[in-house]
Amino acid sequence: MNSWGDANTPNGKSVTLFIVGAAYQDVILHTDKYPQEDSKYRASAVTRRRGGNGGNTLCVLNQYRRVKSKTGVDVDLGLEFIGVFAGDRANAEKTNSVVMDLTKRVGISLSQSIFRGNQYETPTAWIISTPDSRTVINYNEVPEMTASEFIERLGPVLDARSAVGGYKGWFHFEGRNVVEVEAMVQWLEKTYRGSKTLTLTISIEFEKPDRGGLERLLPLADVAFFSRIYAESTGFANAPTGFLDNVRRQCKPSAILYVMWGSKGAYGLVNDYKTVPRTFHAPALPITKPVDTIGAGDTFIAGVIIGLACKDATPEEAAVLASALAGTKCAQTGFDGLSTKLVL
Repeated sequence: MNSWGDANTPNGKSVTLFIVGAAYQDVILHTDKYPQEDSKYRASAVTRRRGGNGGNTLCVLNQYRRVKSKTGVDVDLGLEFIGVFAGDRANAEKTNSVVMDLTKRVGISLSQSIFRGNQYETPTAWIISTPDSRTVINYNEVPEMTASEFIERLGPVLDARSAVGGYKGWFHFEGRNVVEVEAMVQWLEKTYRGSKTLTLTISIEFEKPDRGGLERLLPLADVAFFSRIYAESTGFANAPTGFLDNVRRQCKPSAILYVMWGSKGAYGLVNDYKTVPRTFHAPALPITKPVDTIGAGDTFIAGVIIGLACKDATPEEAAVLASALAGTKCAQTGFDGLSTKLVL
């Protein structure tokens, strides 16, 4: 199957997932405690790897390219990353470690991504990781993708797929670049929502509350993922269900909402305006001592997408699956090998 996926495969069906976001080079300094200001402190280890929320989610999803639905039908998952990179495409595919990791090791298509040129440095995040906290300093000067660039690239692709019929596409947006993302989603809604030949799902991540205007994206998501820090910034410390009941009033009717709550698992609800929505809880996988929690939220998002898009799971079943997958990730370093430890 090509990266865009076909409507149906000989043995089942397919879904194409487009993730719109940023990819980083992560430099992780492992320490036993957070250093004091103006001090010199030795790290116990240094890890360099490809980072960025969307890239992490794709790394997990790539391990589950074919899963069985509830009814036993094989579902193939096509994966595409849509973002911007430093350098030029030809050289980046040979020398840029972030690009090489996504295309060669993970096997993700970047055919609709943009390479801005050699005048820019690769976006980098320096992470101080301790057993109790994670502090991130990042640098990114590469201009974000505009809505017009997005439409120019995706319009012909979606038109061609829509012409074939039976196409199922899922667009997941990182909660960043708000003005342009808002325009991207509005274009998708106006052009393809209600199509008889193309099924469209929009999911959006609400992670960092300091990103101005993020609330403008709330009414646009079919599926919304919230971080604990985002919920707490709205006045709901230690109150995940209260947060969901409050934020749902700004969300689309029938939207599925999830808030991730660390060691307590995740909470969710389906935004039914006709009744009082019932919140549900997916407990975290019991882990004696977490090994690596970086990317746990990205893994949870991957699990929900697998559950809803591929396995025909209910929103609650998808949350349980996603919590188990995120817990499995926290018990190991990095993302590789998850599919051998948790078969979906």
